[in-house]
Amino acid sequence: PYLADLWSYQPSSRIWTRLTDFPDGGRYGHAAVLLGGRMYVLGGTSAAGVQSDVRVFDPVQNAWATLTSDGDVPGPFTGSAAAAGDFGSGSGGQIILVGGQNEVGADLGTTYSITVDPVNRLAHWTRQADHSAVFQAAAAAINRPTGQGTALNLLLFGGSTAGEAL
Repeated sequence: PYLADLWSYQPSSRIWTRLTDFPDGGRYGHAAVLLGGRMYVLGGTSAAGVQSDVRVFDPVQNAWATLTSDGDVPGPFTGSAAAAGDFGSGSGGQIILVGGQNEVGADLGTTYSITVDPVNRLAHWTRQADHSAVFQAAAAAINRPTGQGTALNLLLFGGSTAGEAL
């Protein structure tokens, strides 16, 4: 079974608190990022199969919502890497999603930027430059070197392709 429970950990008190469960059952292989004080969960695999949705958790409301996707929306994906921050879109922040596998297990090399509007529950997808196919990599946003602007760059590390570790 796929887990649907969401937990918050407070290191100073060493206490775990259970929050509102993920809607529609559990999920694994999803990407999750923090942006604007909310957690976004993208894609992954559920009991119904591989997904391509975007869900947002608002910790103030302790509630989940599903965002409506538009633009260059991908097919179902799992095992993708993602990071969030100001990558220079001028929108104050976006999510970059790279790689993963599709619903038949083929490795993906696609890259997308996703601009989210949690108030109107929208996720706008834009296809970016492809990367070589990669599954279950890790991603992080990092400051650009001094003198190269204030927007962030994306770091992508590890994973596998065609079953071979990178």
